[in-house]
Amino acid sequence: MRLRHRGLGLVLILGMLLGIRFSRAEVIRVSPEDADQESWRKIEGAQAGDEVVVAPGTYRFRVYLECEGTESQPIVIRAEDPHDRPVWDLAGDVCGNWPGSYGGGDAYRAIWQVTGSYYLISGIVFRNGSDGGTGDSGGLRMKFSDHLTLRDCLLQYNDNGLQGAGTSTLVEFCDFDSNGLPGSADASHNLYIHGGDLVVRYCFIHDARRAQNMHMRANRAVFEYNWIARSSSYMGDMMPCTMEPCDADQYLVLRGNVIERGTPANDGQVFALYNDQGASGKRFHLSMIANTILGNGDNAALVHICNDDPVLNELQEAVLENNAIVDLRRIFRVDEPGLSNWQTGGTRNWLSQGTADTGGLEGSVLGADPGFADPAGGDYRPASGSALIQAAAGSTRADPPDREYCAHLQYRWRAGAADIGAFESTTVGDPIGAYGDDPEPDGGTQTDGGAGTDGGDAGISDAGTGDGGEVDGGEGGCGCASGGAAGAPIGVGLLVLLGLRWWRC
Repeated sequence: MRLRHRGLGLVLILGMLLGIRFSRAEVIRVSPEDADQESWRKIEGAQAGDEVVVAPGTYRFRVYLECEGTESQPIVIRAEDPHDRPVWDLAGDVCGNWPGSYGGGDAYRAIWQVTGSYYLISGIVFRNGSDGGTGDSGGLRMKFSDHLTLRDCLLQYNDNGLQGAGTSTLVEFCDFDSNGLPGSADASHNLYIHGGDLVVRYCFIHDARRAQNMHMRANRAVFEYNWIARSSSYMGDMMPCTMEPCDADQYLVLRGNVIERGTPANDGQVFALYNDQGASGKRFHLSMIANTILGNGDNAALVHICNDDPVLNELQEAVLENNAIVDLRRIFRVDEPGLSNWQTGGTRNWLSQGTADTGGLEGSVLGADPGFADPAGGDYRPASGSALIQAAAGSTRADPPDREYCAHLQYRWRAGAADIGAFESTTVGDPIGAYGDDPEPDGGTQTDGGAGTDGGDAGISDAGTGDGGEVDGGEGGCGCASGGAAGAPIGVGLLVLLGLRWWRC
């Protein structure tokens, strides 16, 4: 017995000397007063059940997350004080030149990269992640991640706010502000999703500086109860998945959002369905349910169906139900209406009088004024006497809305789904934020409510053979090299023999 205790003591002493932790969930504290290398080792070394608590301050290094949490024991990385969030700000140099543990050819692709599973990241600011030219870097990148949750984060002034692909991604209560690199060689966006599946809700997605607010190549994506406003180009699109596994059928559901067009440079469309990769047998399915969509009276179509080649585009489909669509001159723009590879349909949408190209829509409610409570003040709830009240269809193709965006990065439960648009006239109740009923943390107020390779594994690319850019004016890589585990090979070997765990994944 004495020898066993003595042996265990030697192992513990060896572990402490080598900076090794043993398998036990713990709280890990990170401070800007720590050395950069010490901080990223703490963050990257967190494992299932651990909680990394990050103090306020500015941090200037890259992070690469590759550990594996579980559903019952996620790896939590959170702000110590959500009202004074820690800021990763890499202004002053390109992302790849900042220090970090990961040295793969794609190290420049984001401030933080996530290739592990069951990470819950909350209360972090990601700012100025850029490659300085192509526009292929960003704030946070999903690199085949699994069950990543991103909550109450601000992604601002990056080439792309959120990019990459993951399985079962959830993004909520986040602010995507002015991402996109002006003048970049490739299009860059507030969100650029290359594949996988995700849900985005209760977010403010706005003022993309280079291209779209939402550039979607996901197999399945749901955007619900968000405020999506203004972009330098058009609002968003569906394009072919470029990070495997890729399905022939891709789905995008827009439910209960406020979509504010602004005055973008591209007046061809608000949303586009476009096969820029030349992939054969693609089928795009767009469902727009109970959104409030605010145009500017220009010639843009709400949905542009780019169906020119039936071999490549087996089906492009758009279904619109219970939307309030204001000041858009036309709904559908179909490039090849004589082909049979497209479908449009839906019912009970409010349209401005004189709206054209509504083929497939039934039971539309037409008028000069939808009757919003205070549109000048950003209040788009139906006022008393509004034509939106009790005018919605009783059943919809996708689930009806049960919540609504309410104030900055908050929501509340919707009283019903009888009214057209993103709001119910009878809804009451306090807003709910990222921390329950706590009002908004720091982050400001809301007044209105690639081409090339990056040296990783062959055959894995975020952008296929190029982004393909934008519809009506085309424009336009993801290596997956593992980060090396530095140091302590003898100690690691001993711990493996003893069945213990090293800090590094």
